[in-house]
Amino acid sequence: MILKRKSRYVLIESSDSIDMGAASNWNDFKSRIGEFMGIAGISAANPKFVKQSGNFFVVRVNRGSEDLFVAATAFVRQLRGEKIGFYTLCTSGTIAALARKYEVAHANESAGTAKDI
Repeated sequence: MILKRKSRYVLIESSDSIDMGAASNWNDFKSRIGEFMGIAGISAANPKFVKQSGNFFVVRVNRGSEDLFVAATAFVRQLRGEKIGFYTLCTSGTIAALARKYEVAHANESAGTAKDI
């Protein structure tokens, strides 16, 4: 019997506009995360880029490793030779719930929205 792995979705905001869908940017991001998490940690988390809207992007990780992934994201300060910051906004089990959580938490702010996520 094959069991399906459960995953969590993490909504991340970058300080600069960067195309995380590009393989070179995503691979550099994963290697920076791997410096903190280690080979075993990155393998257990198995992060996958899902989609992006402006400075917001969604990453899927295996359930149970999302806390370590979020912590590792906070330590990424440079990507492809340029300074950049990544801010984890929320985590959820589905992309729809992720967008709802973000909208409810930031309903009073006029800054960027994640409606397209």
